Amino acid sequence: TADHDQARDLFARAFHYLTLLALPITVGMAVLAGPIVRLVYGPTYDPAVSLLTIAILALPFTFWNFLFASLLNAIDRQVQNTINVAIAMVLSLGGNLIAVPLWGTAGAAWVILIANAGLALVNALTSQRHFPLPWGAMMRSLLQVGTACTGVVVVLLLMQSFGLVPQLIAGIGVGCILLLLLGAVRIRDLQTLITTFRPR
Repeated sequence: TADHDQARDLFARAFHYLTLLALPITVGMAVLAGPIVRLVYGPTYDPAVSLLTIAILALPFTFWNFLFASLLNAIDRQVQNTINVAIAMVLSLGGNLIAVPLWGTAGAAWVILIANAGLALVNALTSQRHFPLPWGAMMRSLLQVGTACTGVVVVLLLMQSFGLVPQLIAGIGVGCILLLLLGAVRIRDLQTLITTFRPR
């Protein structure tokens, strides 16, 4: 039906914009974790770099889980959504009880990542049972944004000797150009964004 197609299109656009926001932040933070931690806290906190790198990888899954939860609530599957979250919480607690004594804070960071990724997988499978997801559009978003992020990683690594600020400027610039070239961001999207935040 028309309403069904419209709902799938709305979900696909929401997934795209969340991916567009989450993946670049994740990639940027993961690659620049060291310089950022040293700038903010100093070299004393270097052990936190690996923890931040692992934990930030959970960010895209957190964003997608929010979207899947909203979908399940919208299609009157609130109970299933609650069950999914409860299972993830219990497994996360159990994982911490095992991982923290063995690997310390690094174990806790890995549990965060695995729990969020697992919940995203369960949410996706649960949603698919009741609402055919637009997998083609979702995979296209991941490919477009992921390719652009790969280019940004290359630039950031090549510019390590230039310092954090030049890395950020170059990374953001290259990322924006690649997102435009790959069609992940359209001029119309930028115009809409500018219009939305323009002071009235």
